[in-house]
Amino acid sequence: MHKSIFLKVMKTFFYLAIIATLLSSCKQTKQKVNWVQASIQKSRQAPNDSTRLYHINQVCTRIQKEEDQQPNPEYWGGILYNMAFFVDVMQRVKSPHHQVFMDVGSGNGEKLFGALCLGFKQAIGIEYNPALVKMSQQNFPALHQQHIIKTYEGDALKIEGSSFKQADFIYLYSPIKNTDKMARLLERVVVNMKDGTTLLEVNAFYMDAWKKLSHLRLPVLQGGWLAIKKEKGQYFLAQTFYESGAVWQPLFMN
Repeated sequence: MHKSIFLKVMKTFFYLAIIATLLSSCKQTKQKVNWVQASIQKSRQAPNDSTRLYHINQVCTRIQKEEDQQPNPEYWGGILYNMAFFVDVMQRVKSPHHQVFMDVGSGNGEKLFGALCLGFKQAIGIEYNPALVKMSQQNFPALHQQHIIKTYEGDALKIEGSSFKQADFIYLYSPIKNTDKMARLLERVVVNMKDGTTLLEVNAFYMDAWKKLSHLRLPVLQGGWLAIKKEKGQYFLAQTFYESGAVWQPLFMN
């Protein structure tokens, strides 16, 4: 009899412990969601980029950054991204009308989050590595559930060209190692850009290869930063960037 009562009491304590653990987990998840979204709001309202970067790093220094082995050696894996660099270069090119950010090679999702902190209403990631797609979704689950962040698994050289029309700001950090394939990717994005879109490539090491296949008549191109925008069917290119903005020159068809 006493043994039966003892077992019932222990069973009750066991179930209570499980319930307490679940409630604690739910509370922590809710706190994380509120904390991430509060960081976005505080960043948007920040008086300067230093304060904005502080709020971005409060989140980005705590999310997952490790990854499994890259499934295709031609593609770069996830990197420990310098968010100060991201904020700096984005602020030189971004315009107030830009609403939807796209990162081709979006990794663990931190640049998608960073873009929201800079004022974008939505951020879309295209990522080849399924492990990094999953990591992005785990890092920002609520934002994915609300479709504020969308991360797609796919090869940017093979997905529908119309996919690039979802965004009005497209960001590249040369996700492919091969020079010719990277040039093909850039040309593919440029051809499919909709009016009002700006493309920013921050590691344009493959410009000679792109110049050979581009449908545009291009000037002498340097490595480093390169921005292209499309307005009313006309393309413009920038290779010189100041804190107040970029120096744009028109491009013409070959």
